Amino acid sequence: MDHLGGEEVLAVIDETALGKCDEGIVFTDRALRVRSETASAPNAHFVVPYAHLANATPKSGLLGRGITLATTFGPREISLISKKEAVDAVQRFLLTVL
Repeated sequence: MDHLGGEEVLAVIDETALGKCDEGIVFTDRALRVRSETASAPNAHFVVPYAHLANATPKSGLLGRGITLATTFGPREISLISKKEAVDAVQRFLLTVL
């Protein structure tokens, strides 16, 4: 994050079981930041400025739910297992900033 440049955190979705907050989603006033220990590259850790988002589509899986992002960097996947109920709100937010 660009703290010195004034980037501010808007929300955090903690995907860890014990609340360590080392996996999940951070929404800032400039970008979406995702970190997942269980995902493979390029979805394990990525940052997408909102200006680079083209679409956000919900998806369902065996263990949870997620969102497929169409970005100028290529497609990215966000998977939520412990906080799968947040997918609809995340998609609404992302569609608002598109």
